[in-house]
Amino acid sequence: MNKFAATLAALACCAAHVYAQRPLFAPAPPVVVGPGAGEVFLVDLNHDGHLDLVTKHLLQRKLVVWSGDGKGHFVPAAEGSMDFDVMPGAVALADVNNDGILDLGVSSKVGVKESVRIFLGNRTSGFNSVSGPPLAVGVSAEGRDYKPVLRFADLNEDGNLDLLSVNGRRNSIEILLGDGHGRFSPGAIVKLQGRWTTNSTCAFGDLDGDGHLDLVTSI
Repeated sequence: MNKFAATLAALACCAAHVYAQRPLFAPAPPVVVGPGAGEVFLVDLNHDGHLDLVTKHLLQRKLVVWSGDGKGHFVPAAEGSMDFDVMPGAVALADVNNDGILDLGVSSKVGVKESVRIFLGNRTSGFNSVSGPPLAVGVSAEGRDYKPVLRFADLNEDGNLDLLSVNGRRNSIEILLGDGHGRFSPGAIVKLQGRWTTNSTCAFGDLDGDGHLDLVTSI
């Protein structure tokens, strides 16, 4: 090893040692969002360039929004928060009508019927209080509080986001195709191998670099 290479190696080891001693995250003051918080999202709802905090509350039937100041502080944003008439299951956020504003997908279950409602976003940091017609995403045994996982992704590569309801109880993914205007129509049902016994999750990404989305699931 020459002198230059030896110096580089020594510097690299020193940097790695210093980095290993530093904590990756530092604690910040907690944000008290209320009881029963479930899924948590960080998105810019009011278009001010700062991330806002969105929390879902199943038993309280609420979606609560907190406006961020870009410095790690959040204040309540009542105009963006929502109350539901049923317990909100899985929640997903995406621009489904291509207007540059985030929209909200909320799953729920009443009796044996599972459905998803789409609440279009507005320009006042929140979502319209009235949704479109419920989208049926399957039937499961009555009495189970299972709600499917929701994801938005452009599966058919038409430039519009599609809706995917991942159901562990049925080992399936129900696909609803989006038209780019906030409307969805039934698509394929993908049967998964193995046996999901809990509320598993999934993610989509191009894993093999072929330009098409691939699916990763947990079991």
